[in-house]
Amino acid sequence: MRADGTVRLWDIASGSEIKKHQESHNKDENKRPIAINSASFSPDGKTVAFATDEELVKLWDINSDRIILITPRRHRGRVNSVNFSPDGKILISASDGEGRSYDNLLKLWDVATGREIATPTKHSGSVNSATFSSDGKTIVSASDDGTYIIWDFDLERLLTRGCGELILNLHNNKADRSNVTKEDKRVCDEVISPKLKFGLKAQTR
Repeated sequence: MRADGTVRLWDIASGSEIKKHQESHNKDENKRPIAINSASFSPDGKTVAFATDEELVKLWDINSDRIILITPRRHRGRVNSVNFSPDGKILISASDGEGRSYDNLLKLWDVATGREIATPTKHSGSVNSATFSSDGKTIVSASDDGTYIIWDFDLERLLTRGCGELILNLHNNKADRSNVTKEDKRVCDEVISPKLKFGLKAQTR
């Protein structure tokens, strides 16, 4: 990972270079190399994610020496950090802001498709780093605004909470639910345990 637009793999024992990936140059008059600001191995060690000044995250397949994924340009400044979730299925990237806009500093990406999953928003300055906890249920991000934020990323708990609120809403007798079908009311049956669902329904009585 260098300012010359390369990502390099090194042998720890010998200190020798194993392989490198060279990014193309910026399309400007000076032909400056694209700056690469961060690089991270996937948990299985087969892929490297790296972050660029082009507001992009790219995935480099080490064995084939090919770029296998480029995220859409959703950041509004250079990407400073990129890391995999422990299961290798999700990437989190952190970037600079643009002007006074701090709405696109953090992005969560689906590794398989490159689709944007979420954009957590709380920081009021550029985000320099973001990473997952070892169990993948928490994210921490650090910003130029002088704060770090710990985010809840326990999908099972968040999904359960969301389904709980949905069930309460669908079974609210005081509201007009004339268009709600029986199938609609069972949409979260596989997510919430019968005991919990019973407890939630009981609250609506």
